[in-house]
Amino acid sequence: MGSAAPVVEAEMADWVSLGGGNSGIVGDASHSYGFHVAADELPSSDYSRTMDPVGAFGPYVDWDYATAGDFSHKNDETLRAMHREVLHRLMNGEMPMICEFIGKPWADQPVYYWARWNGIETLQYYTGSGHDTWSHISWYRSMVNQRAYLWKGDTLSPEEMDQLANLTAEKVLTKIYRDADWTNPNNFTLGYMVFAINSWLSDPPLRDSLAKLQADVDKLLAGGVPTPGGVPPHLHNPGEVMPA
Repeated sequence: MGSAAPVVEAEMADWVSLGGGNSGIVGDASHSYGFHVAADELPSSDYSRTMDPVGAFGPYVDWDYATAGDFSHKNDETLRAMHREVLHRLMNGEMPMICEFIGKPWADQPVYYWARWNGIETLQYYTGSGHDTWSHISWYRSMVNQRAYLWKGDTLSPEEMDQLANLTAEKVLTKIYRDADWTNPNNFTLGYMVFAINSWLSDPPLRDSLAKLQADVDKLLAGGVPTPGGVPPHLHNPGEVMPA
């Protein structure tokens, strides 16, 4: 039996901390296909392998990982609304590591199926069973080392902030130190530049503004625009009914 991908475990821990339930990551004996099963336990024809951007033969992050989580909202409307927001973000082209969503984000509508390979604006009626009190969310096997921040937004950890600061400082260093048109009259060291940039990124108003700007840019590049007030219940027409 495979093991749960650490990224999916982290997303599940975030969800549980908000009051949601963990309905499973690694599939039991009844799961014979799909993202709840490790890649090395499935044939190359399984859709969770063939639909991956790198193909059915990888390379994957880890062939032993199950890469889907079942996030239970337990019919709680506050929690269910967060699932609507996740689906809205997916249909706007966000979170490219997420490839599949099955759930019932609206209490008065049926269970829907969404898959990135069907087109990000396509919703289908789900003809399987369950998924009415939880949402199944799958990561591409080749991208399951990437956090989606499903429930908290795209926030930077201290480690990620340090990495970004280092990368930014390297670019600044190349421009200022090595370009004959520029000088460094104060003889700033790379270490100081990393510290200064990290402090600049940590300033809450600036960081929040940059995050919002980046999110809007990403949406525009993906062909979508922010939608005031969330997703109306019938914003997207369902596509074809999934085969049984």
